[in-house]
Amino acid sequence: MIAEAARKGVYDELAMGDLTYGLGGEAESCDLVTAADVLIYLGDLAPVFAGVARALVPSGLFAFSVQSLKDGAGGPGWALGEDMRYHHSRGYLEALAAANNLRPAHVEAVVCRCDRGLPVDGLLFILSKPEAGLRSAPDFGDDSQADDGLLPN
Repeated sequence: MIAEAARKGVYDELAMGDLTYGLGGEAESCDLVTAADVLIYLGDLAPVFAGVARALVPSGLFAFSVQSLKDGAGGPGWALGEDMRYHHSRGYLEALAAANNLRPAHVEAVVCRCDRGLPVDGLLFILSKPEAGLRSAPDFGDDSQADDGLLPN
C-alpha cells in the first residue's frame, strides 16, 4: 500500500511503522489525523488519543471510525470480537476525547464495512482540538435534541 501511495506522487511524506510511534513527531504539526478502518486493530486507544492530541495544531481535526461496542457491555470500553477486530464503545471514546481536550465536531452511527455480506455497525467521530489556551468540557450533545446529528447516549 505504501508503494502504491508513493506512485501517486501526491503525499509530502509516507511512513510505515507503529501508529503511536508515528504520532511521536513534532508537537502541533498536523492539521488533520485520519484513521479509517485502522483502530479496529487496537484495543486500548489511550496512547493513540494522547499522541493525536499532541500532534494536532489548534483547530486541528481527528477523524476516525471504529466498530461499535455497546456502552455498558463490561470491560474497559473495548473488546476483541469474534471477527478478531476490536470494538469500542461510544462512552469510552468520549472519555478519551475529554481526557485529551478534544471536542466533538461530528459523531455518527455508520456501517463501517460489510463482512461476509453483512453490515458491520460502527461509529464515525470527528474531533477538534480547541484554539490555543482554551480548555472546556466536550459537548457530546444530549438526548433532548433529536435532530443534532449526534447519537443518543
